[in-house]
Amino acid sequence: MSNLYTKIINTQEDRSLPDLSSIPTPLTDDDNMGFGKYKDTKLKDVPIKHLAWMVQETTDYPRVQRSHRWTLVIEWIKSKK
Repeated sequence: MSNLYTKIINTQEDRSLPDLSSIPTPLTDDDNMGFGKYKDTKLKDVPIKHLAWMVQETTDYPRVQRSHRWTLVIEWIKSKK
């Protein structure tokens, strides 16, 4: 669709599909923690006390930048409800 602005600025509408290949798959119980004290431990075997600590840290310090893996583990914890 063309209008005054697109003629002057020479813009194009982007109709391409987003690249969904970079979206990480959710973690499962058999995935490893991946970092910290329990780095090589399956998530299902990480002590609940440590997972509760992670949630508390995220709640207490929401502006601290966490690793991507930390975020995935928090999402895994949320999926357990």
